Amino acid sequence: MEAVHPWSAENPYLYELEIALERDGAIVDAVTMPIGFRSIEVKGENFLVNGKAILLNGVNMHDFSPTGGLTVKKGMWSRISSE
Repeated sequence: MEAVHPWSAENPYLYELEIALERDGAIVDAVTMPIGFRSIEVKGENFLVNGKAILLNGVNMHDFSPTGGLTVKKGMWSRISSE
């Protein structure tokens, strides 16, 4: 496609994609769905969506302790955050 409108959270431009399954020249099944195009990349310390830097706020912390499983003891937090 030429001159694709990029999808973003602020401007969710969507195209309609139609996929058809043919057998002996006849369509036996078809589906239509909305799709969008975007590019995501990391350059240096920047997270880029459609070539524009995005600031990520509030990242969840998911850790695993060998002795506590999904429960991480308070003493391990300081060790994790300093790494």
